Amino acid sequence: MGEQQRSAPERLKALEVWLQTTNTTLTQVNGQRKYGGPPPGWSGPTPGTGCEIFLCQLPREVYEDTLIPLCQTVGPLYEFRLMMNFSGQNRGFAYAKYATPSAAREAVRTLHRSTLPCGTSLVVRLSTEKHQLVLEGLPDVLERVDLMKVLGELGEGLVGLKLKTAVVGPQRQRQTTALATYSSHHAASMVKKVVVQAFKKQFGVTLSVSWTSSTALPTSPDRPDKRGPPLPRRTSKPTNRPPRLSSPSLPMSPPQTPLPPPQTPLPRRPPGLSLNLPPSPPSFLPPPLPIVQGFSPAVGSGITPDFGGAARPQEGGPTLETLLGGTNPVFFLRWLCETKGLGAPTYELLQQCPCAEGYQLFLWKISIPGLPAPALPVMAHVRLDPEAGISSLMSRAQSAAAMEVLPYLLNAP
Repeated sequence: MGEQQRSAPERLKALEVWLQTTNTTLTQVNGQRKYGGPPPGWSGPTPGTGCEIFLCQLPREVYEDTLIPLCQTVGPLYEFRLMMNFSGQNRGFAYAKYATPSAAREAVRTLHRSTLPCGTSLVVRLSTEKHQLVLEGLPDVLERVDLMKVLGELGEGLVGLKLKTAVVGPQRQRQTTALATYSSHHAASMVKKVVVQAFKKQFGVTLSVSWTSSTALPTSPDRPDKRGPPLPRRTSKPTNRPPRLSSPSLPMSPPQTPLPPPQTPLPRRPPGLSLNLPPSPPSFLPPPLPIVQGFSPAVGSGITPDFGGAARPQEGGPTLETLLGGTNPVFFLRWLCETKGLGAPTYELLQQCPCAEGYQLFLWKISIPGLPAPALPVMAHVRLDPEAGISSLMSRAQSAAAMEVLPYLLNAP
């Protein structure tokens, strides 16, 4: 019987048989089921930053008996964590940690968009592994030594602590902010789960706790560093003349080594479309692209069309990012299409939904009039930024979609 035809009890039975046959032990910890960390017989050091991958869009009834052997085809696993809910199903994503960063990168190249036995395409990315917490609203009576003692009682792994006190508000109130650094993402996440309730019970204050990847404290409790310094004040009288825009730095010549063709062929391009791209006009700047709102963003919809794998650059050859040279992918795609007489591409948002913690899935339909089959379905995964607005999120989603289309236009036979 095929895996996609198995019922939930049969899948659980298959998992139990696999655990007994392979003598594998899984540990349930705070909403996740963990293997290893380290596994039996591990003789190497504990993996550092950059060794973990993130797997998402998992079917709810796919378990470790399928995922762990698949990840082990790339190399030995130090740890595997599958996020679980109370009903016994997975939450759609998992983490796998390898011995070295190079092994993790190879896992992304090998496993991304591979097909599971149930027929679902797997999405794999490098994990961010943040291990620093910003604690805002601390009692100003706490000294650094006292705070280290309190945090040490809440969890292990604290390796660094910075404090900063600022005077804010019209009443000149003192507010203390701390940057706590932990030895691992897991250690930091365990403290993050309990620190707010613990401080409310012990000190009567409500903390604001957030992840950060910066080594510096926010400049003030109201302005994090990643927002950048305040804009300079205008000293000159404003005019009605629009600002002068510089042209995007489009590539002036084709790369010496073209990108290889995709594994899944797309509709053939019209005759004459090649990599011999003419230089862009010196003052060229495409106008804003039209976004056609097709359907309302849906959560939990089963629409998941895909290209079947992005083109990969040859070993030693230029990557697509190198080819773009810092140019906005949306501008470059439009310039490429209009230069070859294909017409301006349009973007129709079909679906937007959360696919995993911290990520949004965007399903676009990109229409290029000059192609024989002009409507191209494209999936883009974008990490949420709490400091950015909706317009920034949509702009990054469009750029990610354009990056998926460009290799096929450049390499189609």
